Amino acid sequence: MAVRMHTLRYRKGLNNPPRTLGDLLQPRFRNRVAISDPQFGTGADWLAVLGVRLGAANTLKLMGALKANGLKVLPGNSVVADGLDKGDLLAGLADGD
Repeated sequence: MAVRMHTLRYRKGLNNPPRTLGDLLQPRFRNRVAISDPQFGTGADWLAVLGVRLGAANTLKLMGALKANGLKVLPGNSVVADGLDKGDLLAGLADGD
């Protein structure tokens, strides 16, 4: 069985990269962070696990704070990776495919 892991990624060469989801709330990441659409695939799995780990209320609070900081929801993992490669994004959450 293959295992695919959702990871916090950041742009190569980024000074002081994010280490936690909370780090993504810093003003320097405003409008420069994306996740793959959590309605599908590993994005849905990741959000479900986050809900179990943090609890539903804390997960909703975190996602609301990320949204208020300009979080982008992109159609897939490869689109997040492309945004990092092109420099449109500073950080993102996606799996490693």
